[in-house]
Amino acid sequence: MPPPSASSALHLLVLPKPFRVFKLSPSTSFPLALISILQKPPIGDEFVSITRNTDEVSVVTDHVFDQKDELGISEEGDLWRCIKVRGPMEHGLTGIMAALTAPLRDAEVPIFAISTWDTDWLLVGLNKLEKAIEALRADGWTISAE
Repeated sequence: MPPPSASSALHLLVLPKPFRVFKLSPSTSFPLALISILQKPPIGDEFVSITRNTDEVSVVTDHVFDQKDELGISEEGDLWRCIKVRGPMEHGLTGIMAALTAPLRDAEVPIFAISTWDTDWLLVGLNKLEKAIEALRADGWTISAE
């Protein structure tokens, strides 16, 4: 499904740093290492997303922690690469995520998706990045490296 518009806000950027996704137990205290990151202004293009519910605390970040044992990680997956929709996108837009994920589904590229106020972020496995880029370009998406 090609992009619903030619707007540069829907162009895609491949971010340079690998991303990590990990899970914390919701019953433990929030790690000081994460609190300290959130209290400081972002360094460059630093990305940290934290989602908490009754079952888990999920953290997605491109930050490299010096001492991961301080975080109390209960599960950690493989490294990911991030494809960002340039944005900002209007909140009334529909079908963006469906249009983005359809060619990746067809190419059998698993994703981890995050939406923020301004834009959408797609994480693809480190070893699936080139396949994802090829599938999106073939579908008509404009992609560049940041």
